[in-house]
Amino acid sequence: MPLERSSHSLSIIKDTLYLFGGENVARIPIDSSIYSIDISENQKNWHKLITNEPPLPRIAHGQAVIGNRIYIFGGRQGITMEESPLNDLHYFDVETKEWIEVLKPDETFPSARSFHQMVSVGKSLFVFGGCGKTGRMSELHEFDTGTSMWIKHSNEYKGDLDENIQTISGRGGASLVASKNGDKLFLIGGFAGKEMDDVYIYDLNKKVWKFLTQTKLPTPRSVCISTGITVPGKGNFIAIFGGEIEESNKGHEGAGGFSNDLILINEETLKITTIKEKYSGKAGPESGWPLPRGWSGGCSERSENTIFIFGGLSGDDSNPIRLNDLCICKIY
Repeated sequence: MPLERSSHSLSIIKDTLYLFGGENVARIPIDSSIYSIDISENQKNWHKLITNEPPLPRIAHGQAVIGNRIYIFGGRQGITMEESPLNDLHYFDVETKEWIEVLKPDETFPSARSFHQMVSVGKSLFVFGGCGKTGRMSELHEFDTGTSMWIKHSNEYKGDLDENIQTISGRGGASLVASKNGDKLFLIGGFAGKEMDDVYIYDLNKKVWKFLTQTKLPTPRSVCISTGITVPGKGNFIAIFGGEIEESNKGHEGAGGFSNDLILINEETLKITTIKEKYSGKAGPESGWPLPRGWSGGCSERSENTIFIFGGLSGDDSNPIRLNDLCICKIY
């Protein structure tokens, strides 16, 4: 089993999950090992893959899949957001089991950061926000893997009820999810000095942000598991699981208040549905519902309306608990 951890990432390619990064002790990267598990035919054994020289160990990086490649960007190695952030870009080829550094960072790269988000749309990677040397950011950057060029997008928006132009507040631990047909990005919540509940949509064709004044999360939260799913006959959804809903008094050294609600946002109607555990206070293996957690790793298989969750931080300030459980949720 991979070591208990938080601030890691999980990806799926075909029938295999891949796990990379994270911390077992607060703010100290574990190592650069990459693990895999075949989730087909009830095979539940993790494997530590043998690879060439991997990237530096890190926590809170961005991770996304294009084809047979798992891309990672940034993260950090130091204790504070200003200390040892990274802005390197690598990919892991699941066929050859090789790590490749895409390009050496230069002035065209986004600045070094951690607790940002990265998603893929077609051949492009989109990186939003995060924590850097100068504080929390709200920039949106695109990397075209076909041309190997970075493009910076606007972070200004209009509300859906007025025409006033404003700037998205800088934040870490937000949720960023691409729409099913790849024409929109949904930006939800995050930590901007406090837990946020706001929702924005970026139109990738018009290159315009819109703030949804009438749509909010049921409870402000950050560092959630967020992904897209398609439920046959019911539509396309943004799925958000858990997250931090109360800031820790000890910062990253502790564990704040966490949720284990599953929130579904319909991509077309924007209707929000919250699904809670059936038996309050009995979450865990016995109840079939994951423990409350944040700083976790998750991904989805849209075509099978399935969400995968691995590990994360649970407990509280007096007893922070890092997890290494694998939970699979199917939505019908």
